[in-house]
Amino acid sequence: MALGLLGGVLSDIALSGVNFSLAGNGGPECIDYIPPWQRWLETLIFSSVSFYGIYCSIGNLEFGSTTPPAQIVIDKKALTNGNSENGKDLAADTREIKCHSNITQTKQVAQTYIQTLLSNVVDTVPALGFVQQIPTRELIFRFYVTVFVIELCYKTLTRTLIFFLNPCHLSTVLQLILLKIPQENHGPWAVQLFRFHLYTVPGALMALAFPILNTRLMIGEMFIYFVQHILIVSVPFYLMSIKDTYSPESLTNYSWPMFSASLLVLYHFLFLQTVSLLTQVNLNCIMCPAVSDPLEADSTESWLWAIKVYWLFLYSPSFTVLLTCI
Repeated sequence: MALGLLGGVLSDIALSGVNFSLAGNGGPECIDYIPPWQRWLETLIFSSVSFYGIYCSIGNLEFGSTTPPAQIVIDKKALTNGNSENGKDLAADTREIKCHSNITQTKQVAQTYIQTLLSNVVDTVPALGFVQQIPTRELIFRFYVTVFVIELCYKTLTRTLIFFLNPCHLSTVLQLILLKIPQENHGPWAVQLFRFHLYTVPGALMALAFPILNTRLMIGEMFIYFVQHILIVSVPFYLMSIKDTYSPESLTNYSWPMFSASLLVLYHFLFLQTVSLLTQVNLNCIMCPAVSDPLEADSTESWLWAIKVYWLFLYSPSFTVLLTCI
């Protein structure tokens, strides 16, 4: 009884507000846009290729490695001697630097050491770089959460919560997780999550290029749409700017594009398409073209995914090139 009532409430919040009279939103005409045989054939082909892609790539994924941070051992006298005249006593104090990383981290050790000297002179806490970094990261996180919650409120008020299954919201959730992982806990799995999430970002670029706005009728809905998708595209650049945290795979590694594209194809054809068939809601335009789709044709799904997969293979490597140039 209670479960049935809860299911009814969730169904009302998630589905009852979907307006099937709007173009590209769903309904019987959208479900019948292409013949069933074509839909099942496309599903069979794309799913089979995707499973094979995962099988071929999962063993060759480039795993992110974490090198233990350089250890800096500073004499306790130095920390209590910050008021010494002109900092002369600081130079006399013993400071031992133990570096267990490669040569490229030597610069970081030296910079941290210099920061420690300066911080003692002005009676501040060492590691000023991290103090400057944390507020920016937290500010971005809080702003992003605010945008996400506002979008959630819009979907709840319009009773169209089912659209939260679209990949752009998946991108937002992954980015919020990546922003919230403490810097000292950035292990290989965090890097892997970052690399996978990069392949969910091109969808936001397509959403900005061909926005679907005919369903956004409340005040501020269009504004939040653009803010969220701009954040999805922008946040990866910030995450990569944080030293010793997130990085894309190398240019020569094609397993990550294959693995990520295969997972996303399976998510669309096996999960989103199943939910769309059961509810008649056009989730992520899996059943029929969007109102802003320039490739409106009977073979639109095949062409769209061919373009998406090709784009995915080019998109993330561009981050590697950009990071190398920087």
